[in-house]
This record gives sequence, structure tokens and C-alpha cells, in this order.
Amino acid sequence: MVGFQRRMITGLRVTMSVLVPAAVGYAVIAQPLIEIAVRYGNATPAAAHAISSSLALFALGLPGFSAFVLLMRAYQAMQEIGRAQRTIFVCRYLRDRELQREINAALNVAESWNAGNAVLHYGKGGDIPGNRRDEQELTVLCLRVLQASVSFLNTLLIQDVLDGGELQLAAEDQRAITPLFWSHIAPYGEVTLDMTRRISLNGDAIPDGEQAGT
Repeated sequence: MVGFQRRMITGLRVTMSVLVPAAVGYAVIAQPLIEIAVRYGNATPAAAHAISSSLALFALGLPGFSAFVLLMRAYQAMQEIGRAQRTIFVCRYLRDRELQREINAALNVAESWNAGNAVLHYGKGGDIPGNRRDEQELTVLCLRVLQASVSFLNTLLIQDVLDGGELQLAAEDQRAITPLFWSHIAPYGEVTLDMTRRISLNGDAIPDGEQAGT
């Protein structure tokens, strides 16, 4: 992409270096050419003035029009490059099984987390209410804090289950472990939270400052 930009800038510079002097030359020789046409030709003064004005306007718009044509060709070339890149990626995707697994896994994670967002942000069907930008930003920031909190708590729960060593997992099972689950979350009802006590994963509240298992 950087090389394409450099070539486009170089093309603009070359185009302007040729056409700007040409436009100036057209503007300079427009009046003398018309005077010659009037003196030795059949053109009337009114027609000569119209031709002179047209030639001057042509000289004025020549650099801009040439730059427009060059940029339009560059845009079409970028579209063709995009099509070629997509074709290459599709061919690679069809050939490489590991790439297919990686993409499918990423899509599954994203879809799973989007479904989890509907549980966390369940008001109005998951839509962000209101048109005020500050309220929308606050809603999204709170949702991100909840996402991070749920992921962190789920990670601790998974570690607590696997820490004892009683559960043996195969390699396929280990790859399937993810903190993106929410079946234990109750979005409705009253939740009592004591900020002076730590949450214990085993179900027993531990006073703040004490370590688990003591």
C-alpha cells in the first residue's frame, strides 16, 4: 500500500510538472493567437474574444481535470487490487485447513460473546437506549467493565475446578475451554453484595485481608 501511494504521488507530480507549464503557455499565447486569427483570418472580433476566453478557461482547468483522471484511475486500480486480494484469500482459505479452523474459532468466540452481551445488557432487547452521545458512551463503558468482570470471574472458576487435578482433559477439551459463558448469571432479581468481604469461589465468604484455605 505504501508503494502504491508513492507511485500515485509521483504520478501526480509528473502530471503537474508537465501540465502546469502547458496551461500557463496556453493562457499566455491565447491572446496572440486570436489576434493573428482576426488579422489574417475570417474570424470576427466577437468570435475571437469567445475563442480566447474558451482557451484560457481550458488552460485553467487542464491541471485539475488531469489530476481527477489520474486519481480516478488510481481508485479503479485499488478496487482491482482488493478483488485480487480477496480472491487470493479465498483460495488460501479453501486450501489451508488450519486457517479454516482458526477463522471458525474466532467467529465462534465473537458470536458467543455477542450472545453474552445480550444477557448482560438485556434492557430494550440489547439496544442502547437514547440518542445522547454521553449516555451511549457511558452504557458501552459499563458493558465493557461487566464483560471484563465476567471473564475474570469465569477464569478464576475454571482455575479452581482444574487446580485439584481430579479432572483430566484431553487436548481437544483444553482447546475448547473458554471464559465466555454466562449460564450462571442471573440478570433478574435482587443481588446482595457485601463490599467488605471477598468473594469466595467455593461459596464461603472470606473476610478481607485473609487468604483462602486459612
